[in-house]
Amino acid sequence: SWILMSSEWISAERAKDMGLVFELCEPDDLIDQAMAAAHALATKPISSLIETKATIVEPMRDAMLAAHERENTALAKLMVTPASIEAMTAFAEKRQPNFDGIEGG
Repeated sequence: SWILMSSEWISAERAKDMGLVFELCEPDDLIDQAMAAAHALATKPISSLIETKATIVEPMRDAMLAAHERENTALAKLMVTPASIEAMTAFAEKRQPNFDGIEGG
């Protein structure tokens, strides 16, 4: 939850430690590594891959859809706030946002 609340940038190594990515590689090796992973999966029976993915995803489907809906509702609500407008303006102007005196900032 810290990463979501702080918007902290995380390194590739930390993302791997957290289980967000399964493998790290050098940028120049990315396409080769991705293709190797794709080819490894392509050797498996498609029906097995489909059922494996369904087994993993199905128990979480309703919770994921509900979370997505909550996220969309929150984003729509927050995108029009003065703090959000200041953040987007600051980003476009390549400066740090100044939330002093801004409601919700």
